[in-house]
Amino acid sequence: MSKSPTVPSPQSVLRNRGDRPVSVSKSMASSTNPKTKSLIYSLIYTAMIINFLWVGLFKAGISQDPVRIMTQALPFIVLIQVMYSIVGLDGVVSKRTGTGPKKSTQMSSQNSSNFFSALWSVVIAIIMSFLVFGLLVLFGAPAFTYSTHTYLCALHISLLSVQPMFYVYNFDSNIWTDIISVRLPLNPVYGASVGTWLGSWLGAIPIPLDWDRPWQQWPITILAGAYIGTAIGTVVGALYKSSRKT
Repeated sequence: MSKSPTVPSPQSVLRNRGDRPVSVSKSMASSTNPKTKSLIYSLIYTAMIINFLWVGLFKAGISQDPVRIMTQALPFIVLIQVMYSIVGLDGVVSKRTGTGPKKSTQMSSQNSSNFFSALWSVVIAIIMSFLVFGLLVLFGAPAFTYSTHTYLCALHISLLSVQPMFYVYNFDSNIWTDIISVRLPLNPVYGASVGTWLGSWLGAIPIPLDWDRPWQQWPITILAGAYIGTAIGTVVGALYKSSRKT
Protein backbone atom coordinates (compact mmCIF):
# COMPACT_ATOMS: atom_id res chain seq x y z
CA MET A 1 0.00 0.00 0.00
CA SER A 2 1.57 3.28 -1.10
CA LYS A 3 2.00 6.12 1.37
CA SER A 4 0.48 9.50 0.69
CA PRO A 5 3.02 12.18 -0.20
CA THR A 6 4.19 14.28 2.71
CA VAL A 7 3.57 18.00 2.37
CA PRO A 8 6.60 19.92 3.67
CA SER A 9 5.91 22.52 6.30
CA PRO A 10 6.80 26.18 5.64
CA GLN A 11 9.45 25.99 8.37
CA SER A 12 11.17 23.05 6.68
CA VAL A 13 11.08 24.81 3.31
CA LEU A 14 12.73 27.84 4.86
CA ARG A 15 15.37 25.67 6.53
CA ASN A 16 16.09 23.83 3.27
CA ARG A 17 16.50 27.14 1.50
CA GLY A 18 18.92 28.29 4.17
CA ASP A 19 16.57 31.06 5.26
CA ARG A 20 15.25 31.81 8.71
CA PRO A 21 11.73 32.82 9.75
CA VAL A 22 11.58 36.45 10.71
CA SER A 23 9.21 37.81 13.30
CA VAL A 24 7.48 40.86 11.85
CA SER A 25 6.87 42.43 15.24
CA LYS A 26 10.47 41.94 16.33
CA SER A 27 11.88 43.32 13.09
CA MET A 28 9.66 46.39 13.33
CA ALA A 29 10.56 46.90 16.98
CA SER A 30 14.27 46.59 16.27
CA SER A 31 14.04 49.17 13.48
CA THR A 32 12.70 51.75 15.95
CA ASN A 33 15.44 53.23 18.09
CA PRO A 34 14.05 55.26 21.01
CA LYS A 35 17.29 57.22 21.34
CA THR A 36 17.18 58.20 17.68
CA LYS A 37 13.53 59.26 17.96
CA SER A 38 14.32 61.29 21.08
CA LEU A 39 17.18 63.03 19.27
CA ILE A 40 15.00 63.84 16.26
CA TYR A 41 12.21 65.26 18.43
CA SER A 42 14.76 67.30 20.38
CA LEU A 43 16.18 68.81 17.20
CA ILE A 44 12.70 69.67 15.93
CA TYR A 45 11.84 71.26 19.27
CA THR A 46 15.08 73.24 19.23
CA ALA A 47 14.29 74.59 15.76
CA MET A 48 10.80 75.58 16.92
CA ILE A 49 12.17 77.40 19.98
CA ILE A 50 14.75 79.37 17.98
CA ASN A 51 12.20 80.21 15.29
CA PHE A 52 9.70 81.34 17.93
CA LEU A 53 12.33 83.53 19.59
CA TRP A 54 13.07 85.27 16.31
CA VAL A 55 9.61 85.45 14.73
CA GLY A 56 7.30 85.42 17.74
CA LEU A 57 9.32 87.81 19.89
CA PHE A 58 11.90 89.90 18.02
CA LYS A 59 10.17 90.21 14.65
CA ALA A 60 6.90 90.86 16.47
CA GLY A 61 8.45 93.96 18.05
CA ILE A 62 9.47 93.10 21.59
CA SER A 63 11.87 96.06 21.60
CA GLN A 64 8.95 98.46 21.06
CA ASP A 65 6.53 96.95 23.58
CA PRO A 66 7.97 94.14 25.75
CA VAL A 67 4.87 93.65 27.91
CA ARG A 68 2.46 93.33 25.00
CA ILE A 69 4.67 90.97 22.99
CA MET A 70 5.53 88.74 25.95
CA THR A 71 1.83 88.52 26.81
CA GLN A 72 0.76 87.73 23.25
CA ALA A 73 3.46 85.07 22.99
CA LEU A 74 2.25 83.08 26.01
CA PRO A 75 -0.46 81.00 24.26
CA PHE A 76 1.99 80.01 21.52
CA ILE A 77 4.78 78.91 23.86
CA VAL A 78 2.22 76.96 25.90
CA LEU A 79 1.10 75.22 22.71
CA ILE A 80 4.69 74.41 21.76
CA GLN A 81 5.44 73.02 25.21
CA VAL A 82 2.28 70.88 25.31
CA MET A 83 2.90 69.48 21.82
CA TYR A 84 6.53 68.70 22.61
CA SER A 85 5.57 67.04 25.89
CA ILE A 86 2.98 64.75 24.32
CA VAL A 87 4.93 63.85 21.18
CA GLY A 88 8.58 64.16 22.11
CA LEU A 89 8.91 63.46 25.84
CA ASP A 90 6.97 60.22 26.26
CA GLY A 91 10.14 58.14 25.91
CA VAL A 92 12.59 60.26 27.90
CA VAL A 93 12.26 58.02 30.95
CA SER A 94 11.12 54.42 30.98
CA LYS A 95 8.39 54.89 33.55
CA ARG A 96 6.25 56.85 31.07
CA THR A 97 6.42 54.15 28.38
CA GLY A 98 5.10 50.64 28.19
CA THR A 99 6.44 47.52 26.50
CA GLY A 100 4.68 45.35 23.97
CA PRO A 101 2.01 46.18 21.41
CA LYS A 102 -0.85 48.41 22.50
CA LYS A 103 -4.44 48.22 21.37
CA SER A 104 -6.10 51.27 19.86
CA THR A 105 -8.19 51.82 23.00
CA GLN A 106 -5.07 51.67 25.15
CA MET A 107 -3.26 54.14 22.88
CA SER A 108 -6.23 56.50 22.94
CA SER A 109 -6.35 56.33 26.73
CA GLN A 110 -2.59 56.92 26.94
CA ASN A 111 -2.79 59.94 24.60
CA SER A 112 -5.60 61.41 26.67
CA SER A 113 -3.60 60.85 29.85
CA ASN A 114 -0.52 62.50 28.30
CA PHE A 115 -2.61 65.50 27.21
CA PHE A 116 -4.01 66.12 30.67
CA SER A 117 -0.57 65.55 32.21
CA ALA A 118 0.85 68.20 29.88
CA LEU A 119 -1.90 70.66 30.83
CA TRP A 120 -1.38 69.93 34.52
CA SER A 121 2.34 70.58 34.17
CA VAL A 122 1.49 73.95 32.58
CA VAL A 123 -0.60 74.80 35.65
CA ILE A 124 2.33 73.82 37.89
CA ALA A 125 4.65 76.01 35.81
CA ILE A 126 2.29 78.98 36.21
CA ILE A 127 2.21 78.47 39.97
CA MET A 128 5.99 78.12 40.10
CA SER A 129 6.41 81.32 38.09
CA PHE A 130 5.84 83.30 41.30
CA LEU A 131 8.83 81.53 42.84
CA VAL A 132 10.84 82.26 39.69
CA PHE A 133 9.77 85.92 40.01
CA GLY A 134 11.13 85.96 43.56
CA LEU A 135 14.42 84.42 42.43
CA LEU A 136 14.80 87.04 39.70
CA VAL A 137 14.22 89.80 42.26
CA LEU A 138 16.79 88.25 44.59
CA PHE A 139 19.30 88.34 41.77
CA GLY A 140 18.70 92.03 41.15
CA ALA A 141 15.62 92.25 38.93
CA PRO A 142 13.41 95.33 39.42
CA ALA A 143 10.49 94.28 41.60
CA PHE A 144 8.40 97.47 41.57
CA THR A 145 9.27 99.76 38.67
CA TYR A 146 9.11 96.94 36.11
CA SER A 147 7.12 94.36 38.03
CA THR A 148 4.98 93.35 35.04
CA HIS A 149 8.06 92.96 32.84
CA THR A 150 9.76 90.85 35.50
CA TYR A 151 6.79 88.58 36.11
CA LEU A 152 6.17 87.94 32.41
CA CYS A 153 9.83 87.05 32.02
CA ALA A 154 9.54 84.71 35.02
CA LEU A 155 6.46 83.09 33.48
CA HIS A 156 8.29 82.40 30.21
CA ILE A 157 11.26 80.97 32.11
CA SER A 158 8.99 78.76 34.18
CA LEU A 159 7.18 77.42 31.11
CA LEU A 160 10.51 76.62 29.46
CA SER A 161 12.24 75.01 32.44
CA VAL A 162 9.60 73.82 34.93
CA GLN A 163 6.79 72.53 32.71
CA PRO A 164 8.75 69.76 30.93
CA MET A 165 10.38 68.65 34.18
CA PHE A 166 7.06 68.19 35.96
CA TYR A 167 5.56 66.47 32.92
CA VAL A 168 8.31 63.85 32.94
CA TYR A 169 9.12 63.49 36.64
CA ASN A 170 5.89 64.62 38.36
CA PHE A 171 6.46 64.82 42.15
CA ASP A 172 8.99 61.99 42.45
CA SER A 173 11.01 63.06 45.50
CA ASN A 174 13.97 60.81 44.64
CA ILE A 175 14.27 62.29 41.16
CA TRP A 176 14.01 65.86 42.43
CA THR A 177 16.67 65.12 45.02
CA ASP A 178 18.97 64.00 42.20
CA ILE A 179 18.08 67.12 40.22
CA ILE A 180 18.85 69.49 43.08
CA SER A 181 22.09 67.67 43.89
CA VAL A 182 23.04 67.62 40.17
CA ARG A 183 23.21 63.81 40.09
CA LEU A 184 20.54 63.16 37.48
CA PRO A 185 21.98 61.85 34.18
CA LEU A 186 21.74 64.47 31.47
CA ASN A 187 18.82 64.18 29.05
CA PRO A 188 16.90 66.64 26.81
CA VAL A 189 14.55 67.75 29.61
CA TYR A 190 17.17 68.19 32.31
CA GLY A 191 19.56 69.81 29.84
CA ALA A 192 16.88 72.25 28.71
CA SER A 193 16.08 73.26 32.29
CA VAL A 194 19.72 73.87 33.14
CA GLY A 195 20.23 75.69 29.85
CA THR A 196 17.24 77.95 30.49
CA TRP A 197 18.60 79.19 33.80
CA LEU A 198 22.19 79.44 32.61
CA GLY A 199 21.07 81.33 29.52
CA SER A 200 18.98 83.71 31.63
CA TRP A 201 21.97 84.43 33.84
CA LEU A 202 24.25 85.07 30.86
CA GLY A 203 21.54 87.17 29.24
CA ALA A 204 21.82 89.75 32.00
CA ILE A 205 25.39 90.63 30.97
CA PRO A 206 24.57 93.05 28.09
CA ILE A 207 21.98 95.06 30.07
CA PRO A 208 24.36 97.46 31.91
CA LEU A 209 26.65 97.94 28.89
CA ASP A 210 26.57 101.45 27.42
CA TRP A 211 25.45 100.46 23.92
CA ASP A 212 22.07 102.26 23.91
CA ARG A 213 20.40 99.50 21.91
CA PRO A 214 16.62 98.98 22.07
CA TRP A 215 17.06 95.26 22.76
CA GLN A 216 19.06 96.05 25.93
CA GLN A 217 15.97 97.14 27.86
CA TRP A 218 14.66 94.95 30.65
CA PRO A 219 14.15 91.99 30.34
CA ILE A 220 14.72 91.29 26.63
CA THR A 221 18.25 89.91 26.83
CA ILE A 222 17.38 87.68 29.80
CA LEU A 223 14.36 86.32 27.94
CA ALA A 224 16.44 85.74 24.79
CA GLY A 225 19.12 84.03 26.87
CA ALA A 226 16.47 81.74 28.37
CA TYR A 227 15.22 80.65 24.95
CA ILE A 228 18.70 80.18 23.51
CA GLY A 229 19.78 78.29 26.62
CA THR A 230 16.73 76.03 26.33
CA ALA A 231 17.59 75.22 22.73
CA ILE A 232 21.25 74.52 23.43
CA GLY A 233 20.51 72.53 26.58
CA THR A 234 17.98 70.37 24.74
CA VAL A 235 20.46 69.48 22.00
CA VAL A 236 23.31 68.83 24.43
CA GLY A 237 21.09 66.64 26.61
CA ALA A 238 19.77 64.72 23.61
CA LEU A 239 23.25 64.11 22.21
CA TYR A 240 24.54 62.96 25.59
CA LYS A 241 21.56 60.64 26.07
CA SER A 242 21.91 59.14 22.60
CA SER A 243 25.64 58.55 23.10
CA ARG A 244 25.17 56.55 26.30
CA LYS A 245 25.21 52.77 25.97
CA THR A 246 22.51 52.28 28.60
